[in-house]
Amino acid sequence: MVANRWWPVVVSMLAGVAAAGTVAVPAEASEYGVTPLGGPNGSQALAVGTSGVVVGCDVIRDGLGDQEAVTWSNGVETNLATGPLAPLRPYQSCATSINSHGVVAGSYTDLEFDSEGFIIDAGKATELPLGGVLGINDDDQAVGILDSSQHAYIWTDGTYQDLGTLGGSESMATATYAHNQAVGWAELASGAGRAFLYQNGHMRNLGVLPGGLSSTAWDVNGSTGVVGAVELPTRTGGGYDRAFLWRAGKGMIDLGTLGGQGSYATTINNAGTVAGRAQTKSGAWHLFLWTASGGMVDLNRLASITTSQMSGVPNATGINWRNNVTAVWEDPTAGNVERGYLIAPNLS
Repeated sequence: MVANRWWPVVVSMLAGVAAAGTVAVPAEASEYGVTPLGGPNGSQALAVGTSGVVVGCDVIRDGLGDQEAVTWSNGVETNLATGPLAPLRPYQSCATSINSHGVVAGSYTDLEFDSEGFIIDAGKATELPLGGVLGINDDDQAVGILDSSQHAYIWTDGTYQDLGTLGGSESMATATYAHNQAVGWAELASGAGRAFLYQNGHMRNLGVLPGGLSSTAWDVNGSTGVVGAVELPTRTGGGYDRAFLWRAGKGMIDLGTLGGQGSYATTINNAGTVAGRAQTKSGAWHLFLWTASGGMVDLNRLASITTSQMSGVPNATGINWRNNVTAVWEDPTAGNVERGYLIAPNLS
């Protein structure tokens, strides 16, 4: 996994993010440690790079807007909004993705509240004026959604390529790994949404699980493993989500749950480890890890995260080759406010 982000989190970030607290985890009982990120007003952790650098945004009320793009590395936070992004005069900003070379991408709103994208390479920011950025690959190609057409795009050295749709009016690119590749969501002529894989100049409909109503792809790895979620119908006429993994030649499989009904896969690394969220038998949402050999395991249990430390619906937003996972959830000990976290295997 080179680039990852969590679009609903970014949307909520641009609308406003509340303050947050910290998580106390009994280290002696945990296979994973949990590190809260950001200051006292809350934060979003949206991706983790191969070197362990986390990107996202911190809620900083200092006159420049509520959310400011930042990185975290070895416990040190670097403010991008007041650094390389300063010439772009962002009102609010958030870093959404990082590639293996350390190039950071993200989205910001300017003083006129227009949504734009950025790429930061070697301390220099490049503006992508036609829409926010959700992912970046190792060729520094960015993907996202164009404000004008509401279509998915691939950006290369100042040039936007509109990826079109699957017959409908809208699409969105959520991630990229290889050159001229993207995954995301696109409308059919019927208006239903489908996960897509764009490569070799063609947008491929990845379909749905049996009986599925719609699907969305959120991430892709170096083996073209695509993860996301399918909406399935309930008997009462509603819908619920199930996590999927799609692989070339093997199609789409249901990753299951933690004993409940719903699940949602959001990120995958190059080893094929998938992270996301799933419901337990009680209906509570927990973070999960999934592997082909071990199936789905409860990351809340591995990290000793209890119900007194997490409420609501958590979001896994990134995973790197070391199985370091970034996530966002509400902290019930601090008024159910939202914060970004880094969850990493304990090496001792």
